[in-house]
Amino acid sequence: MVDIGRDKTQIAVMQYSSYTRVEFGFNLNQDKEKLNAALEKIHHISGTTRTGKALDKALQLFKHGEISGARVNQEDVAQIAVVVSDGHSQDDPVPHAQRLRQAGVQLLALGIGGHINLRELIDITGDETLTFQNLTTQASLDKFVSQFKKIAVGEHCEFSRGPHGAEIICNSDSISIGVSTVNPFYGHLYVIGQYHRSECVATPRNASKQIQLTIPLTSCDVQKQFTLSPKGIMFETNVILKYHPHYNTYKDQVFNVQCFYPEKATKLPKKLLNNRVAISDRLVDH
Repeated sequence: MVDIGRDKTQIAVMQYSSYTRVEFGFNLNQDKEKLNAALEKIHHISGTTRTGKALDKALQLFKHGEISGARVNQEDVAQIAVVVSDGHSQDDPVPHAQRLRQAGVQLLALGIGGHINLRELIDITGDETLTFQNLTTQASLDKFVSQFKKIAVGEHCEFSRGPHGAEIICNSDSISIGVSTVNPFYGHLYVIGQYHRSECVATPRNASKQIQLTIPLTSCDVQKQFTLSPKGIMFETNVILKYHPHYNTYKDQVFNVQCFYPEKATKLPKKLLNNRVAISDRLVDH
């Protein structure tokens, strides 16, 4: 499924019922042989289901990397938690799941048993495409493995429109950047240095193959320059297409986006000029 190693994927296992028990941390089993041996020694615990309580324990496991081995401070390491449950928790797991996601941990849910509450599992992950049940067929197992790899390792998405995959539209008070990919896209499109501002970030929903970002000309640190030949105003910014939702990859693409507004038009609000032209969507080395 994935390579296990000190500089590769590392796995920790927790088991829970009415209480939560950490079977082993991320840094204890550094190869597949040791991992398989450790998994075989785990004995099932019974009791009521407290998924919310277990998710809180998982958050502590990810936060305290010095103890658990979680590499929380490494940008190139994805943090993933796979919740295995029937979806019938005795406590409300959703607020606890939201705290995990806000901390940068991507959640996948695997439903097991004869009476699965799929709605609870979807609420835990926040995304139906990250929720699975009863991996009893090869097709269902392959789908789960594929989704896990996309998040853990990252996936290259080929462009399907535009010379570099980006379509630039210069609006009267904003710039729109649209990107289409051949495969579903799970990352972000945002103005470099402005990820903390919601109006400067676009995220696809439900594993879409299209993503569009509309940047206000007066926000997101868009640079404005008056030109004399030809006369007008040039607006310029750099946006990044980040393939993985949580860390940088070598496949990430940076676009230099320019819109020119000639002086001769006068109908735009706030002195923004018409007859705008998208100058480029050229790639920038980074």
